[in-house]
Amino acid sequence: MRNMIDYLEAVRDRQNFNSDTDIAHALGIKRSSVSAYRRGIAFPSKKNMLELARLAGVDEQVALVELSFMQAADEETRKVYKSLMEKLTGVASIALMCVLCLSSTPSRAETQGEHIQSHLPKIYIITLKCRHYPETGEEPSKLKQMRVIFGYE
Repeated sequence: MRNMIDYLEAVRDRQNFNSDTDIAHALGIKRSSVSAYRRGIAFPSKKNMLELARLAGVDEQVALVELSFMQAADEETRKVYKSLMEKLTGVASIALMCVLCLSSTPSRAETQGEHIQSHLPKIYIITLKCRHYPETGEEPSKLKQMRVIFGYE
């Protein structure tokens, strides 16, 4: 997970800003507020975090979860947010694989050289097999199979 310094540095790099003053100006806040973010004394509002995410080129949903993780007062709460982040990034990975598979999979009609028009949606079933390797040093989980079924016209 990224921390606040990662976000601020990403904004500086991506936007070619020279200082925290430039970041403060882009957010419409005082430079001392950005300095407090950098030192971990304060955190941006959700609105400002969304703007930091946009400026840094980070997914807004991920940024809000990471902000909540940074603000969590205890380890148990951090674990919950870390688990949520893993689920979010896992879902994004599955969605990306689905898009890639769909963009490269010819329809049955294309593979047989036929021209068929249908009013039914195309339905794709993608089966993914995966194993979770926890960072805690525990044994990996058993192989799990997941099917993603969806259609489009």
